[in-house]
Amino acid sequence: MVHRTTQAWDCFIAYPGGQRAFAEELANMLSGRLRVFFDRRSLQPGDNWAKAIVSALESTYVTIVIVSPETDRAYYEQEEIQRALARARGSDPTRRVVPIFVGGTTPDDADIPYGLRLKQGFTVGSSQELSTLADKIAGLVEEIRDRVALEEDGEEPRQLSAPIREHLATLKIVVDRLTHDQYRVINQLRYMHRVRISGSAGSGKTLVGVEKAIRIARAGARVLFLCHNPLLSEHVQQLTAGAGVNVRDFAEWVNDLAGVVCGPNGREWTHYDEPVQATLAHAFEALASDALRYDAIIVDEGQDFREEWWTLVEAALADAKRGSLYLFHDNNQSLLAHRSSYPVSEPHVDMSRNCRNAGRVLDLMRCFDSSAPEVEFELRSH
Repeated sequence: MVHRTTQAWDCFIAYPGGQRAFAEELANMLSGRLRVFFDRRSLQPGDNWAKAIVSALESTYVTIVIVSPETDRAYYEQEEIQRALARARGSDPTRRVVPIFVGGTTPDDADIPYGLRLKQGFTVGSSQELSTLADKIAGLVEEIRDRVALEEDGEEPRQLSAPIREHLATLKIVVDRLTHDQYRVINQLRYMHRVRISGSAGSGKTLVGVEKAIRIARAGARVLFLCHNPLLSEHVQQLTAGAGVNVRDFAEWVNDLAGVVCGPNGREWTHYDEPVQATLAHAFEALASDALRYDAIIVDEGQDFREEWWTLVEAALADAKRGSLYLFHDNNQSLLAHRSSYPVSEPHVDMSRNCRNAGRVLDLMRCFDSSAPEVEFELRSH
């Protein structure tokens, strides 16, 4: 475990002398959000610089390595790179090395320092690209901080994962933190492996499901997110981009397992066809392969899943006893009355507050469902 009390720096910038201006530009972009070790600023008068640099490298979450044609001749940067790689070689997810390739250097060049090409790197050629990368690094550090806070405090972080924040930002929506009710549910789910979560439209079920999926995937588990509506599947794919979550609508997932090729309209909601029994049977047979099964499955729109579908969903768990199954539903939105039968009856968590809709949208929703919750106080002006 990494203790925040001994964590001096969020990131360390290693660079060759010829890229000092570039390194300083990056430090400027990060300094307002992170604790950045940049030798020209961070070393104090009288410091033993060799010891100070080693100490900073040992107490940082992310080592940023600027790789340029000068790196091959930069003795001290080479030392910093090897020390950073050695720290990141273990299983500790809070220790990262991020290469940035500049000056015409690419990850495929023969003289890239040994071990560095194995790390996901970025080629940067403009200030705009550097600014975008700085945002990604800040998001990575925030996720690491959250992980450390979880290990030390025993509670889930309130901040939404970076992929969700980044996607919402493209829609000009600024939502950084879970609401009180969403946070309550996220904390409860930490101690449950099979649970049913209900809530009306606007209660934030999908957002909680997506956030939980990202957090489980971040911990190294294989995660499948299933829903009924192909359009919702596409939306969740955008929310989880880069997080390692497999997001599918149920029909698409079953058809892929069974080897069924859909026509050009197969992904359109207006042409939605549910899989027939023979297709379900072929999909079930395919799940004999461990490679197609998951450590955790999250189902949204559970009210629209047929009873016989649940057998296939549960068969997709790699461990039937210890695998996680989180089932989100709203019976008031069920498309067909004969559905709303679930493989999990208890425990049951209810999301009783409205976390998404407000104003006229909420008024309209309540015309159709009088039990719909009141909007969260902080969203009343939206």
